[in-house]
Amino acid sequence: MIMMLLVSSCGIVETNDSAVLDGLKPLVDQHAEALYKDGGKESTVTGARLISVFDYIYDKNKEK
Repeated sequence: MIMMLLVSSCGIVETNDSAVLDGLKPLVDQHAEALYKDGGKESTVTGARLISVFDYIYDKNKEK
């Protein structure tokens, strides 16, 4: 359920490369900003979020 919210909040509705990249861009930007800002707790959270969404998309596409 949480993963679906994360993915849906990114706007990923297609599985083509462009849609995936567009959907991951906000998460990548948030993570980069957190790394620059603290390199600690906040970046750990944003990194985990980015990896979770990436893994979810990868696994979904692997099933097809």
